[in-house]
Amino acid sequence: SDYVGEEDSNSVTSGAFKGKCSKLTEIYGTSTVQCISFDTSNITRLELCGSPFKKMSNLRLLMIHDPHLRVKYNYDFEVHPKFLKYFCFSISEKPYNNNLDLSQGLQSLPNSLRYLYWQEYPLKSLPSNFSPQNLVVLRLPYSFAGEKLWSKNQNLGNLKVIELSFCKHLTEVPDLSRSKKIERIVLFGCIRLVRIPSYFKDLDKLRCLNLGWCTSLKFLPELPVQCCLEASGCTSLKTVSSSRNSLTQAWDKYELFRGRFNFADCRNLDDNARTNIMANTQLRIMRVATGPLKTQQHKEEEIVMEMTSFIPTSCRTSGSTVSARTLVSTVFAGNKIPNWFCHQNEGSSITIKLPRYWFCTDFLGFALSVVVRSYSCSNALMFGCSCNFKTNSGESHKTIYPSHYPFNKEGGRVTYSKFDHIFVWYSALALGEGANLNRSTSFYKLVTEACFEFNALHNGPFGLEVKKCGISLLYAQDVETIKSGGTTGWSSQKKKPPLSPLTEDGLLGIEEISDETLVSTICVGNQIPHWFCHQNKGSSITIKPPPDWYGPDFLGFAFSLVVADNALPFFLSLGFMKIWYSAFALGEGANLNRSTSFYKLVTEACFEFNAGDAHFGDRLTVKRCGINCEKGGSIGVVGAKVWSKNQNLGNLKVIELGFCTHLNEVPDLSCSKKIERIALYGCQRLVQIPSYFKDLDNLRQFQVQEIHSHKLWDKYELFQGCFNFVNCGNLDENARTNKMADIQLRIMRVATGPLKTQQHKEE
Repeated sequence: SDYVGEEDSNSVTSGAFKGKCSKLTEIYGTSTVQCISFDTSNITRLELCGSPFKKMSNLRLLMIHDPHLRVKYNYDFEVHPKFLKYFCFSISEKPYNNNLDLSQGLQSLPNSLRYLYWQEYPLKSLPSNFSPQNLVVLRLPYSFAGEKLWSKNQNLGNLKVIELSFCKHLTEVPDLSRSKKIERIVLFGCIRLVRIPSYFKDLDKLRCLNLGWCTSLKFLPELPVQCCLEASGCTSLKTVSSSRNSLTQAWDKYELFRGRFNFADCRNLDDNARTNIMANTQLRIMRVATGPLKTQQHKEEEIVMEMTSFIPTSCRTSGSTVSARTLVSTVFAGNKIPNWFCHQNEGSSITIKLPRYWFCTDFLGFALSVVVRSYSCSNALMFGCSCNFKTNSGESHKTIYPSHYPFNKEGGRVTYSKFDHIFVWYSALALGEGANLNRSTSFYKLVTEACFEFNALHNGPFGLEVKKCGISLLYAQDVETIKSGGTTGWSSQKKKPPLSPLTEDGLLGIEEISDETLVSTICVGNQIPHWFCHQNKGSSITIKPPPDWYGPDFLGFAFSLVVADNALPFFLSLGFMKIWYSAFALGEGANLNRSTSFYKLVTEACFEFNAGDAHFGDRLTVKRCGINCEKGGSIGVVGAKVWSKNQNLGNLKVIELGFCTHLNEVPDLSCSKKIERIALYGCQRLVQIPSYFKDLDNLRQFQVQEIHSHKLWDKYELFQGCFNFVNCGNLDENARTNKMADIQLRIMRVATGPLKTQQHKEE
């Protein structure tokens, strides 16, 4: 054993203790003994009072057990699990082995002990003279152990495993706060256990916590990231804490996120507990899905080995190795598939229409979920899943996923439960066992439909019914949204595109109109800038150009859209505004020289916009659109005498004279007492601001900064670019104004740039 050390010939087995009465010290009391293991059922009476191990200074392993009790437990629980509660009480009333004489107590144990397994240990605590600093494994099932199993002076700093299953007097967990190396804690069947200490979240090495059938447990605190949990049959459990903070803080440690979490038959979980369980599960799935593929494929069996190490071999099923490919698995009582499974259906099958670009570079695979009506599910419950991928041309390919065994064999089962249960899992093999992703890439890119079939199998006497099933497409670009507590990435999986140059961060993914876009910006907002003189609600707009619109100084059109995300609730969607300008003013490939006579006769222009055609399908809606006819004369032709003294502008609230290069004085606004906003940005020749501005009581915003881009006006090529402010929801009005002013200036500069440069250098 790794816990005990090298095997030694100086060991004692149960055969040496057969007889009517004997003293352990009389038979073996020397320092040469390193291991003792005996079956108490073969002993009529053995005296262990006082200090029977006093001379065994090198004793490393001590096992005192009755294998018949373990067999009886396994049989009773497998055959009559619904009577477990009564079984627990029956063993609690059962007298402990009276063939071991401890009438005078136990004064000490060897300090050299590393492995102690004492079934039906009859005392409430370990001997006070025992120094357990070398103890690595402590197993006292069916014992009299209580919360004061050891004193504060006893150091268990090297303890890695503790098992206190079916300890009838255990109401609280013994103090493990100093046992920083602890890896496994087994408290199965401790029906009087009422709470788990909050310091458990600090036990960083804890990998397995078994609380199965702790029927008095009501609250579960936050647990370490890498801790797998068995909590089936905790019928009083109501509250489960969220682990979001711990999970996000440990995001770089991929290997900690794999595991199984069993809440089967926890019928009293409140809504908040269910939400936390699913939130923890979705975070874990997203993390392992984005983990290194090699790690996924070669280390997954480690999870099953950890979870089954204490279970008799006869109790394990042949599916353990196959099931190891399941990296994350969660089970809990309920009948509603989580809402982040956007594809759901009644019954055991579901057909989904896959959007264009579904199989892109950041596709991570499928998360699977089913709801099962449980009648008689043994711990060998298995789920099978197959999927038939189809293309529009009629080509198809059926792939079979690895079988999923949701229970970890360490007490987990949903046997004889009258409640429906939800199962959620994720496998490392995204497109099925043995799928050659490199060879199949071209096929999957053409797939437009996927048909999933689920089935549930077990070795019980009754059949199982899959009532509902769900599929969730996973994408890497959703990770940050999920980490921050959002659900957009899960609920809006209708289409996931390859990212455009504009949105390398993947926050929105609205595709650029063409490679010839010279200036582009995107930001949160639902108002098109006021310098777009033609605006309309919806995705289309019709404008009436003036007679001389197509003159020599016409530079093309600037476009603006406000786009809403249908996947977000209306009260969360702020909308996204995009502005862009293209070098090809009248459309891609338009021959301007040949079309001049035609465009001079045009009196009406109808613009139609769409958003997300190659990305999110019907998920995006154009709420507003705007057109601005850019003219070379629109920069800097306004002077100080914009209006005469006889003209009354008493109701004027907003005036914008940005980029008026001839403006050296502010037009008279002394009578405009309602003025709220004055924009004079980019007016390079403006030399002073009137003193009466202090009397404009309603003035809220005054913008007069010089745009530094003017200093570089001759360097046209510097003004091209894309500027992404997506998810900057807290920008103030001044920031938005500055941003729009910069974009307007850039558009005007590239629009007046040399045509040859526009056409040949835009990329």
